Amino acid sequence: MHAASRDPSAARAGRLLTAYAVPGLPEIQAGDDLALLCARALTAAGVELRDGDVLALASKAVAKAEGRVVPVASRADHEGLVLDQSTQLVAERRFPGGTVQVVRSLVGPVLAGAGIDASNLPDGQRLLLPAAPDRAAEALRAALSERFGVRLAVVITDTAGRPWRRGQADYALGAAGLECLRDHRGEEDSHGNRLAATQRAIGDEAAAAADLVRGKSAGLPLAVIRGLEEHVREDAPGAAGLVQPPETDWFRYGHLEAVRRALRVPGGTVAPPPADPDAEDFPERVERALHTAMASRLPSPGTAAWTGRVLAGGAVIRFSPSGLPGSPAGEGNPGGSGDQGGHPVMLATLGLSALVQRALTALAAEELEADVRYSWEPDGRPAACELHLTT
Repeated sequence: MHAASRDPSAARAGRLLTAYAVPGLPEIQAGDDLALLCARALTAAGVELRDGDVLALASKAVAKAEGRVVPVASRADHEGLVLDQSTQLVAERRFPGGTVQVVRSLVGPVLAGAGIDASNLPDGQRLLLPAAPDRAAEALRAALSERFGVRLAVVITDTAGRPWRRGQADYALGAAGLECLRDHRGEEDSHGNRLAATQRAIGDEAAAAADLVRGKSAGLPLAVIRGLEEHVREDAPGAAGLVQPPETDWFRYGHLEAVRRALRVPGGTVAPPPADPDAEDFPERVERALHTAMASRLPSPGTAAWTGRVLAGGAVIRFSPSGLPGSPAGEGNPGGSGDQGGHPVMLATLGLSALVQRALTALAAEELEADVRYSWEPDGRPAACELHLTT
């Protein structure tokens, strides 16, 4: 007898959780009736569904049935598709094959590449995530519950990396009939301490359990999980509630991207760093920091009076007069936001100070530090400033 059809009374008594990967689900095509195909596979495998069972189905099967396959002609097309399927760029890094973007996807979760899949597809094709994962899970739950006459939950699973942890794990992209988030705040632990922050991600734990028996390359997208009966209820909200809202997300930008956003650097202005920090030379990091400082759109007068260069193999950043009108060596207004006819020397001084502080900030984001050395003309005008790298 399959693990998924054992007596559930033992599971309640000993907190037993079983998972079984169901064979027999064919390659999914656009327009396929997923409920019918899953029902046939379950029946052929001899799985007797019971009240409280959870069906976990890979999102790829759902997306294929929805016809979410799209063509791409190049790596640039792929990267553009990622941005089209996202609402926010969180971070991006260069790899040998191209740039990988971590984004907040249209369906909610923060994912590398917006969750777009290229595996097990013909060359030149990509598979998008299901359009509405919770809605797809509910349709599948309703159809299979009616067909088998039992109370079921459905989890649509996907794979993602996790902050602070290596490796990938499956999580609940969509769900229906399952309490995906169990809130323990306000309860007491075994020592009488009141819990203040604990919320269990039941949906993600169920998805990960299913992945352990399905595998990544075995062609088994469907699994049955038994032992979660206490979390199965028809009125449970979907998996969307597991997504951290942007306003409470402490990590909604990568560390370099957060600095660029604070400096109001327009997106796409500065090239992303490589994913492997050992893959670039020290001068590249210094050049990127200078580019970030010079691309800032923070309102500050006098910045147009200066230009920046990296010297001495990356050991020095030098700001010197740009030669534009208003620079210490030129005449008239130095330009820049908010000048409005101020004294040229004062405006140039303010602009230089602003650029130096922006550069120091950008260097700090690159884990670099510098000593600041100003030079002055005999009449008190700023002549130049050099940042000598110390790290």
